Amino acid sequence: MTESDISPVSPEPEATPQLAAELDFLPFFNLAFQQNDVPAVRELKLTNQSAQPLAGLVCTFTSSPEMILPKTIHAEEIAPGETLALHDLGLDLNVEFLTSLSEAVKGKLKLEVHWNGRTLCSQDYDVTAYAADQWTGLSVMPEILAAFVTPNLDVISELQARASEELRQATGDASIDGYRSNDRKRVYEICAAIYRAVYSWGIHYSLPPSSIGTPGQRIRFADNIFQYKLGTCLDTAVLFASVMEQCGLHPVILIHTGHAYIGCHLVDRYFPDIPMDDLQAIRKLVDLDEFLVLETTAVCSDSNATFSKAETIARTGHLNIDDEFQCAVDIFRARKSGIRPLPLRRSVNGLELAPVEHDVEKLGPEEMRSLQEEVDLSALDSAGTQSGRVRRWTQKLLDLSLRNRLLNVRDTKQIIPVACNDITALEDKLAADETISLSPLSSLLNEKDLHDLTMLRGSEDKNEIKALLDAELEQHRLWSILPAPELNQRLVAVYRQSKSDLEEGGVNTLFLAAGFLEWKMSEHDAKSYLAPILLIPIQIRRKSVAEGFRISRLDEDTVINETLLELLRSQFQLTVPGLDPLPADESGVDVALVMQIFRQTLKDMKGWEVREEARIGLFSFGKFIMWNDMTVRQDDLRKNAIVNHLIEGGGLFDDGIEVFPPEEIAQHLDLNNLCCPMSADSSQLAAVIYSGMGKSFVLHGPPGTGKSQTITNIIAHNLALGRRVLFVSEKKAALDVVHNRLTKIGLKPFCLELHSNKAGKTDVLKQFAEALQIPESNPPAEWDTVIASMEQTRDELNRYVRELHKVYPNGMSAYDCFSRTLGLTEAPDPGLAPEIDFLTQTR
Repeated sequence: MTESDISPVSPEPEATPQLAAELDFLPFFNLAFQQNDVPAVRELKLTNQSAQPLAGLVCTFTSSPEMILPKTIHAEEIAPGETLALHDLGLDLNVEFLTSLSEAVKGKLKLEVHWNGRTLCSQDYDVTAYAADQWTGLSVMPEILAAFVTPNLDVISELQARASEELRQATGDASIDGYRSNDRKRVYEICAAIYRAVYSWGIHYSLPPSSIGTPGQRIRFADNIFQYKLGTCLDTAVLFASVMEQCGLHPVILIHTGHAYIGCHLVDRYFPDIPMDDLQAIRKLVDLDEFLVLETTAVCSDSNATFSKAETIARTGHLNIDDEFQCAVDIFRARKSGIRPLPLRRSVNGLELAPVEHDVEKLGPEEMRSLQEEVDLSALDSAGTQSGRVRRWTQKLLDLSLRNRLLNVRDTKQIIPVACNDITALEDKLAADETISLSPLSSLLNEKDLHDLTMLRGSEDKNEIKALLDAELEQHRLWSILPAPELNQRLVAVYRQSKSDLEEGGVNTLFLAAGFLEWKMSEHDAKSYLAPILLIPIQIRRKSVAEGFRISRLDEDTVINETLLELLRSQFQLTVPGLDPLPADESGVDVALVMQIFRQTLKDMKGWEVREEARIGLFSFGKFIMWNDMTVRQDDLRKNAIVNHLIEGGGLFDDGIEVFPPEEIAQHLDLNNLCCPMSADSSQLAAVIYSGMGKSFVLHGPPGTGKSQTITNIIAHNLALGRRVLFVSEKKAALDVVHNRLTKIGLKPFCLELHSNKAGKTDVLKQFAEALQIPESNPPAEWDTVIASMEQTRDELNRYVRELHKVYPNGMSAYDCFSRTLGLTEAPDPGLAPEIDFLTQTR
């Protein structure tokens, strides 16, 4: 083929490169975003989907209407298959457009990407611009709500002045000094004065306006509220936040589903997160009185609700409903992040302040509650820790698994929930030995109230129910949320099991648990567990079916849940101080202080919370008593040579007391100082003598060989020596057998029963009284005569035995001869001499 045969070929047009764009932008915004330099576009990602590099890309942004100022951006070269991410694009919101809006406006944000005169990408995005007074809600930057908190308006200054006067009238000091006093009570008083000042405006509650947007809500600023006397929950919350910030405090707006209210730090701190989404952490600070919550709509009601009432509504209402909580916006934290108040004019349209219309005197004098005293944990004593063998022993004695009800209380047939709003008052009544009835709550409340009440963690509408329960407790009536059949079944089962435990093992297992710690295995664990804090020993009684069940305190002390304390020490390195002994008040244990100590110790544990609830149930301590002795009394126990040897370890134990052969027991018998009221053989007498000598030994033998009889003699003998004897046994039956034997021989007044139903304080005191009534007297004179006769008889018998076994020159004893003779089948006449009085002849 020649060159002329080849036809010319036209060049193919160059293919348009493929480019993908991804934009991260604000779908809606308002003046607050513009004033706080929030970028309209956060990021632009360009992906080169072609096989050739792309350089010199030109990206243009426009909007219609012009709510975002136009912007042109040049991109560097993008290699094939790579993605270029562009940040800090500098797209500015149009401030003139945003300040002119009275309603929301929808528009388009247009992105075009050009290359060599070609348009590689063109996309439109829906955007919405809101009016300046409309908060955009929770979906994008909830913390922008802080921009609507405007402390510098004239009306806010007027409120601050009014609050100062209210403070002067209440405390004699008008100074509003924020946290400078470093006194929570002073901050609390300032908040109360602010409440009365806002109340003086005579605000009426209003539903959100019809122009409310989705998302978010339009907010009335302070001057609008003052002029028209109307406000929603969010309006009033923002108003309170504005005044509190102007007074130098750190307000927090709490947002729930369909509701908002105000909080304020009582100490100089702020939340680390913005927004804050942990309601439990806030609730813990409220319980510690380091954070205040107020229902702001209380100032709008016609019921003349006081500051204390507004606080109660907030504390017992939404603060306890985790499912409805959205977030909390800490205004001071938002300011730290650069969110500034909206630049409103100090007096819109020249508005002048009108005279006060609402009479604050209608509220009457404020009776504010006392704040919880802060406990100095460093000044409290902490229990020491063990190491080595003792630590291994103690860890084996306590069950730290989730199977243990002392660490993980679940709703089982051995647990009875109690509807009690004040566990401190409940403990006081039990400590005063008052009897309290226990009945199903269905007898007191209707079905709807029962459905809403779930262990007293409901809305503020349930305050009347809680007040009713408090009044019922004053009348010695306690209620359970269980249905009547279920409550009766559980009470019967718990009563029978506790009685069996007391009789069989001598240990009470029935307690009323007051206060619970909600805890987690780890911070990110989705599941939490409940562990009781205080355990009040109780007993259940029922005289008749018609009378129902009644509970009263068992004659024992209230105890702390040591298993929980050990769990905190061993697995979380947390020591709760000041609980040994338990702090007491005039009516028993200071329950409020114990709860406060736990709250302060565990306040930084995320997901942990102290809950003031009560439950009745069986809580078995197992080997707790042994654990407690080894933990608390280790130094005293070491004084015992055997215990110290076990702790230190090494070799055989030697107490320095020689062991004598059984045949030499006669040499060690001192009848004048031997008290064995029960029959005993030589081995049993040896055990008695060893006990008197202070030797350590183990006495063992099969059933029926007289062990309990020997123990009775050992106790009697050592009592006669002026000693105290502790007799312990795992089985109550063994204790009863020995006690019955001691009773029969007249030693009952000297025996102190500390097991079963004899372990109560009253029973112990009765036993002491009985012992004191026994007259102290010397042994009767006949005792010497009896001892002399016994010694003479014993000597005669011993001489007989010695002669019987005396070896003669022929190498045999009389015993040997008798034995051989009896063994012969045909024995010759030995020709023995006539019968003689052997004992007489040998004298």
